Amino acid sequence: MRIVKTVPSKRMPGTMGRVTPSQPDAMSANSNANSTTTDIARTREKDTPSATRRVSEPRSRIDTFLDAVLDPRRLAPLGLALAATTLYGWLSMLQWDSFFFPSWDLGIFAEAVKEYAHFNAPIVPIKGDNFNLLGDHFHPVLALLAPLWWLWPSPAVLLWAQAAMFGASAYPLTRVAMAKLGPRLGMLSGASYAFSFGLQGSQNVQFHEYAFAVLFVSFGLAAFLEDRPKAALLWIGALVFVKEDLGLTVMMLGLAMAWMWRTPGPKAGSSSEKVRRSIAKLTSEKKPRSALLLAAWGLVWFGLATWVILPALSPASAYVYTENFAPITQVLAPLVKWQTVLMFVMFMGLVGVKSPLALGLLPTLAWRFLGSVEHYWTWQWHYNSFLMAIAFAALLATLPHVNGKVLTQLGELRERPVVPNTAKLWTKRLGVAASLASTAYLTTALPLTWVVTGGLDPNSEFANAAREAQAHVPEGVTVATDIRFMAPLIPTNDVQWMHGETQRAPECIAGVYGAREQEQFPGGWAAWANEKWPANATAKPEQLNGASVITSARKPYELVFANAYVQVACQGGPSSD
Repeated sequence: MRIVKTVPSKRMPGTMGRVTPSQPDAMSANSNANSTTTDIARTREKDTPSATRRVSEPRSRIDTFLDAVLDPRRLAPLGLALAATTLYGWLSMLQWDSFFFPSWDLGIFAEAVKEYAHFNAPIVPIKGDNFNLLGDHFHPVLALLAPLWWLWPSPAVLLWAQAAMFGASAYPLTRVAMAKLGPRLGMLSGASYAFSFGLQGSQNVQFHEYAFAVLFVSFGLAAFLEDRPKAALLWIGALVFVKEDLGLTVMMLGLAMAWMWRTPGPKAGSSSEKVRRSIAKLTSEKKPRSALLLAAWGLVWFGLATWVILPALSPASAYVYTENFAPITQVLAPLVKWQTVLMFVMFMGLVGVKSPLALGLLPTLAWRFLGSVEHYWTWQWHYNSFLMAIAFAALLATLPHVNGKVLTQLGELRERPVVPNTAKLWTKRLGVAASLASTAYLTTALPLTWVVTGGLDPNSEFANAAREAQAHVPEGVTVATDIRFMAPLIPTNDVQWMHGETQRAPECIAGVYGAREQEQFPGGWAAWANEKWPANATAKPEQLNGASVITSARKPYELVFANAYVQVACQGGPSSD
């Protein structure tokens, strides 16, 4: 017979004296559970990378700054901006050393900035006697370049300033492109902007006040696309101080921004009801209302600049550029105008034309196509520069939201269905490809290709002859020159255009004298100058445009230097050196 020994157990509360099997008490259970949890946490902590554990730790300002600076989303656009600045600056220096000056604009703006740097009104003798450049176009923003002239008193500093503004403009827009299209497509589209036909053509014809517009538009519309209203309004609003016609551009961009910022209402109802609801939203919501005020700001400044400020400062007491308009029946001819429009449509990836931001292109294209000046119509001049930033912003506002419907329908027609996501991706790729093609098709006509192909030669016979002639022009004298010698002589001389309206008799003449000039002016520059400013030792000053001007030479002009390309003549000959 087996004897079983029993051990009395503790009576637990609520057991009514019954005997229960032996089990751990509540305190022991909680202790074991806590121990297990702690062990698991320790194990996880060992397995977790230290970088992840530090996320919750406070970070120093230096770490935060370095993370922001070294972010690839910032570095890649910054690298593109620096590359564009370097290439555009290099192109300009090759032009400078080759005495390649396709326009008188560099000389005009260099004289204005030189005067600003000396705290004077922008009097530009190239345009005429005592000619205030603020009566020609309204561009007070040029005064911002005066500090650069203090550092480097040369028109070349304006070329580098424009290159830097073009390059800098690529940074914010490329950053937005990478955020909206992804890193690869974003960088490709950013490159299509940075080296677009409009920017290349503008840098080729050298400095223009529109360089500031490129900078302001790019930062302003980038802020708009990133939903930073204050920055967008300030950048775009500053355009009115770049040139008088940009007030209309500000107006159109303001209207476009107001429309895109509004909160969409219900689609139900009649057309009139929809219009009333839209107007109510535009005027009641903060951001659309601010954009409408921006549009009004642009329109007011356009009126003030064009009909008040410019006539008050102009020697003609009027806005003279209305004389350049052709009959409205010629607005769509010749075909080169259509080429320019097609290039912009391609640059916007085709779909960008649907964006309200594309309305910002219309004022400038309108006055250009209504104009009678041929270089208004083409892609080669500076009039396209800031339009490239507007067109690129229109592309970025539209391309990320395409649905690929066209490619999907094409696939259905060919009985080869295309997955919607694939259709969207390829639509974006085709849009970027079209944008690139708008510039790439120009191939060797693009100015940046000349950097590689040797299209500009600083050691050419002409460049060496021009440098030799420049050395024979005395410093500190008034000089009448052609376009080739304007900019190089401005740092050391008072320069006017030899074929312009300036009646002041210069002390010297310096200009290219090649086959064409020999045919038009067979006697040389000395004979030409003696005919235009006959010598009169007793001539008295005359009052022209509020300035005292001597319109006769003190002594006859004589040849000082001549070679196969250039002639220099001065009053009294070599003794005036």
